[in-house]
Amino acid sequence: MLILSSFFVLALTSVDTLMIKWLIGSSAVGFYHSGLKLTETILIIPAILGMSIFPFVSKFQNDQQRLYKISKESIAIKSLIGLPILCGGLLLAEPILVMVYSKLFTSGVVAFKFLILGTAPLFITYILNNILLATNHEKICVQNTAIAFGINITLNLLLIPKFGITGAAIGTLIGRLILLCLAIYHAKKQLLFKTLFETRLLIYVLFS
Repeated sequence: MLILSSFFVLALTSVDTLMIKWLIGSSAVGFYHSGLKLTETILIIPAILGMSIFPFVSKFQNDQQRLYKISKESIAIKSLIGLPILCGGLLLAEPILVMVYSKLFTSGVVAFKFLILGTAPLFITYILNNILLATNHEKICVQNTAIAFGINITLNLLLIPKFGITGAAIGTLIGRLILLCLAIYHAKKQLLFKTLFETRLLIYVLFS
């Protein structure tokens, strides 16, 4: 199950480039792929932080209160890290593309901004997925990722012909938001979590 889930996660990030090449031609792939590579670098951070809580969740998987506390605090920490990255990335998207690549890639700025927005849901999703995996809910993780994968493909078919690489980035953002919603839903249903976002913690993040 874990291998299958990993396959869908990888497919979720690579299917866009294949569909762009198929639907509008290979010339657009480079502009999209440049932004995608940069956002994949950002996603190393939540991936590592998500894996770091796995041993603690496995240890306390039968302690409902401890699991709930780990989840809320992890989400607050990731929000504290992710919010400045998100805001900075959106403000500096064009200069970043020009600096890393060249001015020729400025036509991919809008798509890059949507891809940056698409990193935000994964900061939280990685936490919830690791908690679900550590509490023996691998099947749910696979189902969630498969649903998001299918929705992403459908949106690509609808959006790429009309909006090009920006359409692919929008589809990725929506797919990741749906994946987050599914992860939150199952965390509440399977682990009996009440709320994962405390006002006190979010205020702390905003004013830090």
